[in-house]
Amino acid sequence: MSTTTAEKEYLQQKYAAKADCADAGYEGESVAEIHARLQSFGYARSDYEGLPLEVLAHFGVGRPLYLGDLKAGDSVVDLGCGRGLDVLLAAKAVGPSGRVRGYDMTPALVEKARASAVESGLSHAEFHVCDIERLPLSDGAVDVVMSNCVITLIREKEEVYAEAFRVLRPGGRLIVSDLVSSAPLPEEIRRDYGPETGIPTTLEKSAYFEMIGRVGFRDVQIRRESVWRPEQQSQWRTAETRPVPPEYEILAVRFVAVRPATP
Repeated sequence: MSTTTAEKEYLQQKYAAKADCADAGYEGESVAEIHARLQSFGYARSDYEGLPLEVLAHFGVGRPLYLGDLKAGDSVVDLGCGRGLDVLLAAKAVGPSGRVRGYDMTPALVEKARASAVESGLSHAEFHVCDIERLPLSDGAVDVVMSNCVITLIREKEEVYAEAFRVLRPGGRLIVSDLVSSAPLPEEIRRDYGPETGIPTTLEKSAYFEMIGRVGFRDVQIRRESVWRPEQQSQWRTAETRPVPPEYEILAVRFVAVRPATP
């Protein structure tokens, strides 16, 4: 099943509303709470020191990039870049000889990200509006494709990963943080959560990684896995939000994979 036009418009409206928030964080967050949330995701304060506060309004589930994931001169793509935190961190890592492009379907977020790149003096960080299952890039164009809790929002996950495989050079790396479930989710659980949480479109873990192998990726390594509790996420929680039963745990996973150097 494909993501419908109505679902995409709903997601764009939700994330555009977040982009228009007056403060940098989720509703009611203090600066200290913003730092605490990012550090719980694996970011060190030294990583983002000096970046605009606004870019720290980050909707991911875990830091995708760590020391050594990128090298100077790398060409990097971020699928679903949001306000651009991971793009700007990648741009700092690859240096001016590299190039980092962020793609997102929500124009309001891309506009915010572009402003943050200018403010940060990172001219080799670019942001573009497009659907991530159809990238405006040639085959084998980049060294690294990354994403942070965006692919879970999309029904066409296999198309997204096939597109990531296409634009990566042979030997290129895939680095992703995303949501999976420990068991297939019943429809009554999926209906409890809005599309912006990713839960209605979350895949069971084994099916998710089988799909990644099916499009051609190899050497898949899960680097981090933790239980993600949507009812505790202040950015999406409502009075009606119910906990996911423990037999259907939602897992935040960070993994890496490789496009083989030879077919």
